[in-house]
Amino acid sequence: MKNKHFQLVFLAGSYVLSLIYNPQIAAQNRYFEESAKIFAAPGIAEIRIQIRPDYLSYILAEENKDSDSLFTATMSFKNNEIAGDTLENVGFRLRGNTSRGSHKKSFKVDINEFVKGRDFYGLEKLNINGEHNDPSILRSMISWKLFELAEIPASRSTYAVLFINNNYFGLYVLVEHIDDEFVKARYDGPLGNLYKCLWPADLRIPDQNNYKEESGGRRIYDLKTNTEADDYSDLKNFVEFINLADDQTFAQRIEEVFNVPMFMRFLALNTLVGMWDDYWFNKNNYYLYHNLRSDKFEFIPYDYDNTYGIDWFNIDWAARNIYTFGNENEPRPLVTRILAIPAYKNLYSHYINELINGIFQKSAQDSYLQTWRADARLFVQVDPFYPLYPYYFTYNDDWENALTTASGAHVKYGLYDYIDRRIATARSQLKTGPLPLQILDLSLSNEFPVIGEQVKVSCSISSSDVIEDVECVYQINEGTQQVLNLARDADQSPAGVGEVLWSAQLPTLQKNESMHLFVRAKGAAGAWSIFPPNAPGDPVQLFATNENVSYPVVINEFMAANDSTLVDEAGEYDDWIELYNPSDSSVNLAGMFLSDNPDNHTKWMLPDTNITAGGFLLIWADEDGSQGPLHANFKISREGEFLGLYAPTSEGNFVIDSLSFGPLWANVSLGRVTDGADAWDFFQTATPGFANNTSGITENQNGQFAGTILQITTPFPNPAKNSFQIGIAAKAGEKVRLTVHDIRGRMISEGSLFPQDYGTQFVEIDCSRWPVGLYFIVVETQGHRIVRKVTRLH
Repeated sequence: MKNKHFQLVFLAGSYVLSLIYNPQIAAQNRYFEESAKIFAAPGIAEIRIQIRPDYLSYILAEENKDSDSLFTATMSFKNNEIAGDTLENVGFRLRGNTSRGSHKKSFKVDINEFVKGRDFYGLEKLNINGEHNDPSILRSMISWKLFELAEIPASRSTYAVLFINNNYFGLYVLVEHIDDEFVKARYDGPLGNLYKCLWPADLRIPDQNNYKEESGGRRIYDLKTNTEADDYSDLKNFVEFINLADDQTFAQRIEEVFNVPMFMRFLALNTLVGMWDDYWFNKNNYYLYHNLRSDKFEFIPYDYDNTYGIDWFNIDWAARNIYTFGNENEPRPLVTRILAIPAYKNLYSHYINELINGIFQKSAQDSYLQTWRADARLFVQVDPFYPLYPYYFTYNDDWENALTTASGAHVKYGLYDYIDRRIATARSQLKTGPLPLQILDLSLSNEFPVIGEQVKVSCSISSSDVIEDVECVYQINEGTQQVLNLARDADQSPAGVGEVLWSAQLPTLQKNESMHLFVRAKGAAGAWSIFPPNAPGDPVQLFATNENVSYPVVINEFMAANDSTLVDEAGEYDDWIELYNPSDSSVNLAGMFLSDNPDNHTKWMLPDTNITAGGFLLIWADEDGSQGPLHANFKISREGEFLGLYAPTSEGNFVIDSLSFGPLWANVSLGRVTDGADAWDFFQTATPGFANNTSGITENQNGQFAGTILQITTPFPNPAKNSFQIGIAAKAGEKVRLTVHDIRGRMISEGSLFPQDYGTQFVEIDCSRWPVGLYFIVVETQGHRIVRKVTRLH
């Protein structure tokens, strides 16, 4: 078997391309597709609450301001996407902290408290925030928008006007609630523990190891998912690591337990917007999510009204040093220990620089600010609570001048002045240096070696920094982790420009043994980068096979909505899967498995039967084994799912072939464009048991032409969920057009870039809103074209 490659490059130093997304063509997953009708709709939404007057009187009474009691109500909602929906028996209550004592209060609508399992366009709760501290009613809106533009997982927001019992309560900001649906839409794998962390959540080891300690009547680290188990052991392990690990161990393993690159990106933007009511300064307002796929914690921002110069500490947040932005008088181990490693401090600086020269520029932000102000103007003028206690803002003085003038008291800046000063001071404070090493590629000389066969692991590392150490961390079966040192490979010919190959021979595997592995590399600036980025939870896998074992069989064609094309032995129109043997000899299928679940490799065992050379075998996916040995115990969903073919358990049960696909039409099959080919296409006329033959977009090789070579790398990760990356090399300054097409050849997104003069440029493509299935990435310049395929999984 030829070398197996796993490619990627860090965001740091990469070129991030934002493709133009066409929502009319590419549907989102249900949560984003549905909730976008709320958060992406233009204009201002209208929320109307009807509630018993005595319930409302209780909620608004001063003596009940700290109550979280929910009362039944009816909610009506409309905007430019939703004509008008009404839900009865929703829960309604106050929310927030200091806003509870103000005249303009904040509210929560609970969609499923009294009707279990219900959602509203994917959402189970609505946060209706009064923004009583902010005379502009813009600060949290622009903060959430910047997080979205920076591709940092965070809440979305939109404006809404609120009526309660037909009385106008004013203009509010509707903010996406962070809950199980939020994290499931953004992170792969089973649902992990989600902790809401409020003051004084400093991530130090608590007294008596009480991680369920309370403050103000609620837990400091409040578990919001998996609450029946109420198991805090993962948080305990994480907090103990960041507090107790010695410096060497911390630097070596922090990326194995925490998503550091994304946290540095978050921290840079958090500093620029002047968010002091956060972890770093005020040990407050964030979520931690244990991503079970990567087995790492993710940091999720929360509550962004105290930004852009809002201040109660007599601190000039627009000028505060970007490297000491937090509270220097109190320990904040998560930030201070990470920034103590020069490479991560430099990565933080890199993102600061990227943001102040990009989305944080005043002109970039102003396009949103002006649109929102135009929408909001009339609603603020008649907002009955805007001019009341505690700040007595006025429309003419405070709102109209919010961009250019400080309102005084806690509002120390107009938004424009804050942005200008923050950019200027940040630029003057910036210190740059070497970034964490970029591990670009990992390859195995054989992913399925025979028993006792030697396998070479190699990784390609950017040579922009001194490489001090490279290690392979591996685990055989469920044994203990072992560490293997890699060395600079004697043969550097496969390395690209600016890359260095490091390699080592892995320990040999015996029968029924498998190996999980990842690599980590340390540069002179002190950080250890890991690869794949989702390791250790999602490492590279290696399986041992018996001598001369070969499985050339592939999934060749299938139909998930067979309404009238082909009947089985019982005369039924059932789903079917066609297997194909491209080899020149017969293959026995005994002990092999088919599955529609990527987590279950042994769902249905194929019978002891052969596929002749160049032959086909039809499997009926009808959940009815009584009809014969070729009837599987699962059906194929026409809405899109997964199919996998697996080796016998005696040979390691490894993946022989697999794919994920999106929605399919009735009586239309999906098949390889020719038998055994890499590219897939739809067949209006299915060919079960016969040769495939159709036209469509297919992969091709590098495009070579006079004066330059157009080259692109293999997409990684592939399959992908939220994003993937490819490298593009073309003539410097020459426009490169990049388009994405679905399996029917329809273009779903497009973008362009102008390569620089230093070789390969890495492009990150956001695919989180694409339906599952196969896509083609088309790169074109000067009439030349290269195509690569990528699969998006759930």
